Amino acid sequence: MIKILILGGGFGGVRTALDLTKKFKGRKDVKIILVDKSDSQTFTPALYEVASIYGVDHQHPFHGKLRGAICIPYKNIFAGKGAELVQAEVTHIDLEQKHVVTSAGNSIDFDYLVVALGAATSTYGVPGAEEYAYKFKTVEDGLM
Repeated sequence: MIKILILGGGFGGVRTALDLTKKFKGRKDVKIILVDKSDSQTFTPALYEVASIYGVDHQHPFHGKLRGAICIPYKNIFAGKGAELVQAEVTHIDLEQKHVVTSAGNSIDFDYLVVALGAATSTYGVPGAEEYAYKFKTVEDGLM
């Protein structure tokens, strides 16, 4: 069994998983596993919509609708595609032994590893942006 492990469910990780499931469709000897700490992909380009409802109570039904539009469950993305999803945070990667360890202490073996863990927010050196700009990469950041 060939195990392809993808760490991170952002645009890069999801695209890789979708492309690989298509490439290896029907192959019983290939297992594709995507690991992410969340149960859904956040469509970050639309986070401004969440942030724009500032002042509305977080229990307001509109928050739920926005969250549903921006956070797409991995089970919906990969329905019928053949990728396995593991919701966990990776704490250690051992390239020599070819396994990762999660915060729960579980070990996941791999033959091939794709690291697509995302990026950090940058202010690109714009004066004052570091001190005064709101930075958000998650729905929770947008809601704040």
